[in-house]
Formats: sequence, C-alpha cells, structure tokens
Amino acid sequence: MKNSKLFFGLGNPELKYRNTRHQMGCKVLDAFRIKFKTTLVEHVEGQYDLYAYEHAVDGEKCVDYLCYPLTGMNSAGDVLPELSKKLGIENPEQLIVFYDDIHLEPGCIRVKKMSENHGGHNGVKSVLENFGPGWIACKIGIGSPADKSKLLEWVIGQMDFKCYVMLIHTCILFVPLIENFRSYADMTAIQSAFNGMRIVCEDESTCPQSQS
Repeated sequence: MKNSKLFFGLGNPELKYRNTRHQMGCKVLDAFRIKFKTTLVEHVEGQYDLYAYEHAVDGEKCVDYLCYPLTGMNSAGDVLPELSKKLGIENPEQLIVFYDDIHLEPGCIRVKKMSENHGGHNGVKSVLENFGPGWIACKIGIGSPADKSKLLEWVIGQMDFKCYVMLIHTCILFVPLIENFRSYADMTAIQSAFNGMRIVCEDESTCPQSQS
C-alpha cells in the first residue's frame, strides 16, 4: 500500500537472547502487538516475520508493517533491499528502526534521523549497508558496564529482573509512536514528543548508569 511505514525491530531470533538488553528493538514491537491487533502476513524462514497493522487516519485505511528480522543481529539489514521494494518503502523516513543503545542511560529513549554513523552497533551497521542513511532511529538506552571488558556479556547476557522490567517499560514508551506515527507533522514533532522521556529504575544498583 502506498506510503506504508515499516517498523523494524533489531534483535536476535534465538531463544537464548530473548530477554537480553540487545533484544530491546524487538521488545518494542512485542509491546505494540500486545496492545493492538496485528496480522502475520509473511514468515520467511531464516529471513523475517512480517506483521500488518491496519488502521484508519482521517477515515482513510492505512496499512503499516512491523518486521522482526530472523537473520541475526549482525545481518539484520540483509532483508531490507527486497522487503522495502516489496512494500514500497522508497522514502528513507518510511523506515523506523528500534534498537538498544549503550551510549544512552538505561531507561532513556531518543529519536533521530539516522546519519552514516552506526555507533558500534552491528545491527545498525547492517541496516546502513543495505538501506543507506536517512531513516528514523529510535533508541532504547541500556547503558554500559564500568568494566568495558564485560560489554559483550552486558549486551547479550542475562540481566537482573528489576532491570529487565524497567527496560520493558522503556520499550512501552515507544508504543504511541507506532500507533500515531502518521499524525506527527514532521521529525521535529516526533522528537519533541519522545526525546527526554525516561523510565527510572527503583534500584539503581541493578541498572547502573553508563560509565564513560
């Protein structure tokens, strides 16, 4: 359908990664699908699961899409050239990508227009390599450990339950963005609505702040 939006959640398909910090992009889509009816329209083994969200804006029927890449984080963008062509995603701002960000404090969210800087995130790097810049980046802050040698464990290892709950609530902050995306006048309006929002962990010791 013309001018459809593609909401793309970065993560890993394997069960062992389901509740890790690196999975927060997918958790945003999960949170939306709990609240709103979506329909699985296509499952391509080892490639992606694609859901449709049918709704109306000013009386006009609209169909937007939610995509879970199944290629693994480092190759997440591989599905975009064919999928974007199939769905008519021609303008970069029709692609909205959700992902975890170690450079943001835990519980913070941020929206920006994506440049060519992937910030060390391999999933983002893959999207840039396959789709180019200019899409809308929606970041979920996960912070980083004081000991940088433990960064990999921090990102893909299991976390304290309180921290997990806090990050899920952080992901939920983005649900209205998907629901009402077409109602925002421009990028500035989206940023004004979402940038600066934060969920605070009740026990900061379980969700330590980023260490520079």
